Amino acid sequence: MTDDLAPENLTPAESVLVQVFFDEMHRIVLQPFAGIKDIPEAIGERKRFMEVMALLIVFLKKLGADRELTHKLSNYYASLRDLERGTTHPILLAKSLNHKPPLSSDVWRSRATLAIALDCLVAANVPLQGAVATVAKIPGIVKLLSSPTANVASSLKNWRNTLGEKSVSSEVAADRWATYLQDVEQSAPTDAMSRQDWFKETAKLLLDVAKGDIANMPVRRHSV
Repeated sequence: MTDDLAPENLTPAESVLVQVFFDEMHRIVLQPFAGIKDIPEAIGERKRFMEVMALLIVFLKKLGADRELTHKLSNYYASLRDLERGTTHPILLAKSLNHKPPLSSDVWRSRATLAIALDCLVAANVPLQGAVATVAKIPGIVKLLSSPTANVASSLKNWRNTLGEKSVSSEVAADRWATYLQDVEQSAPTDAMSRQDWFKETAKLLLDVAKGDIANMPVRRHSV
């Protein structure tokens, strides 16, 4: 939030508008969404994205944004709507590469989630091999591997190592690891027993998140 939108700088009317905006954004992004129950997860999430764009445009108009800005944002919204109609707008076309494209952000995000869960278990004094065995039980983990024949245990260790060494190529994964380190610094208890319990509980939450994300992930062609 910029200084201009800080609560103490808002008029009563603006405060109401901002609160309505946050409430609507929370509903769209985080609450069960009517109409997407029986369609593929990715398409449902795209519908959420479209509603976010529509809400942003309305909000900016209410704040007095100029027509040029809202018109440009409306064009972005229209490009998403084109996808709903089976047409790909030029701004949403994948970039042409002279090599295999990298793994998508959803794969890297789930890799990072599992690597962090593994790190939490180790921090909770679970032996590395036992921690790896626990994480490797996540259904569908093969969707995250570089190839169908890749070793799950080795892959998990490698994801954790590359994140810890800050040598991972994915910004999404690197950001997730950085957030984890920040959470440890700010939230983890200092006494040994409480800290161990905190890491175990965090690992459990992360594994639940990864399980849901991977379940909704389509089977993909493998690339290195």
